[in-house]
Amino acid sequence: MRTIRQILEDFIKFYSYFNDDYYNIDLDDPIEFCVVYNKLLKKVYNGKHGNYFFKRFIIGDMKETGSGGIRWNRLLQKWEDIRYKNKHKYLLILCARSHGKTTKWSIMDTIYEGFIAKNYQQLIVSAGSGQSNLIIRDIRTIVENNEILSRLADFKHWSTEFLAFNGGFIISRGIGAEIRGLHPNRVVLDDILRSDEKMSANKIKAFVMEDIIPAIRPKNGDLVIVGTKKDATDIFSEIEELIKEGAKRWKFFKFPGILDLDKKIVLAEDIHSFEDLMEMKKTMGTLEFNKEILCEAMAEGSRIFPEELLQLAKDRDLSYEFKAEKGALYYAGADLARSGSVSADSTACLFIKNDQRFQRYVVTELYHKKGIKIKNQVKDVAVLCDKFNQAILLVEENNFGKDFIDMMIDDYSTTVESIRTTDVTKGDNIRRLLVVLENEKLKFPYCTNADKEKTELIFNELRRYVIKKTPAGNEKMEASGHSHDDIVDALSFAFKSAQVGGMTPGELPGIKGSELEHMMDLSMIPKMEGDLDSFNGPNILIR
Repeated sequence: MRTIRQILEDFIKFYSYFNDDYYNIDLDDPIEFCVVYNKLLKKVYNGKHGNYFFKRFIIGDMKETGSGGIRWNRLLQKWEDIRYKNKHKYLLILCARSHGKTTKWSIMDTIYEGFIAKNYQQLIVSAGSGQSNLIIRDIRTIVENNEILSRLADFKHWSTEFLAFNGGFIISRGIGAEIRGLHPNRVVLDDILRSDEKMSANKIKAFVMEDIIPAIRPKNGDLVIVGTKKDATDIFSEIEELIKEGAKRWKFFKFPGILDLDKKIVLAEDIHSFEDLMEMKKTMGTLEFNKEILCEAMAEGSRIFPEELLQLAKDRDLSYEFKAEKGALYYAGADLARSGSVSADSTACLFIKNDQRFQRYVVTELYHKKGIKIKNQVKDVAVLCDKFNQAILLVEENNFGKDFIDMMIDDYSTTVESIRTTDVTKGDNIRRLLVVLENEKLKFPYCTNADKEKTELIFNELRRYVIKKTPAGNEKMEASGHSHDDIVDALSFAFKSAQVGGMTPGELPGIKGSELEHMMDLSMIPKMEGDLDSFNGPNILIR
């Protein structure tokens, strides 16, 4: 419990640096106690710096709540200036992930507004009810452990999504939830963009424009939208366009994690150094790093695999293997044609090897044929799996894939696992592949003309792989135009086979155990939901 006496002692200690008279204050004297308390409250109710004094002294470092404490840095001061120096009712705060935006805008500001204004009503909305309820839980923990704040709480009317505070309330909701009838004084939309496609970008925009804004208009309320970008057509981009067109109520602020790449100047050195962010980039990949840290979303139709990555992946000393290396681990992924007719798409099966000597993966074979009957496809792939030390094969589970898998197992005793894919899980697989390429842990043979021809066949599909938008406004990764993506899918499946087959993620070439934990930190990278929930192999969780 943070007591009133502790709060006043911190206040006195702070002011004693500027005024020696504060050294002589005796808080055991009721009169002096009340005088100091009154001075603190005057500072808190001061419109210009009140929020600072409230957070600095009344809330304090929040260690009483079990947290690691608040960093009182320049970034937090910039955010304080935004709140009081601008006159706009609607704020759009785009900020790099893991820099404290939820703590500032959703937690501390919400408590402060409820403290200084009686009967003040606030609504917090996040991507899901669970996420918004966690914010409510943190607010509740701070209030319950603070002698001043707890006196304003009506604990009889508290729940996981409702806090009665100082005559008003704080409510949490998931994006898209019913809010009709609510007319709050303040709304915070905190990380409302979803990555699981359960609510499309268009529906999120409609919820903000048609539900939230009309709800706050009767009281001329305040709106804060804070988060990170998902793509170039999400709600952040939509509001940016409104501002450019002259929307006077809105004000946009952008806080990328790196302010100057050449000079290595970062947003908050005490939170993430330049070196820390560069390590994040290695594990997150450029695509996610640009979105989550630099606040830059890739435009629709943009290439996912840059040419410079493909050039770095070429190895002119390697050739495709005619014979497996003794004792080496091989993995395979297959994207199957829907039928064996000549007009059908192609079947692609790609093999990779765990090259322990150089801590990397090497592509060892590509099977790519069209118009082959299913029994012949099964035979060809089974022979290759046997050739490469009984390689573990990962196949997409669909109607055709099920027959293929049954025949592989029954007729050839091949080790086969299946995977069900969606646009989300497919995108996750591609992101993982991109990370491996960016870390130069995947090599393609480029020695002979035959090697070059086969590798260029793979590269041509990678070059045509882009980000697109669905009619609902969601992000989708696929081949551009009428291009094919069967080889890209096979490659991503082969890499996934290596992760969930005979090799645990901790053994990932070139990635240490501590770096793996860094990779799996949910506060750093977006959750890749539904991936291994749909995988019918070993129960291993990878995020």
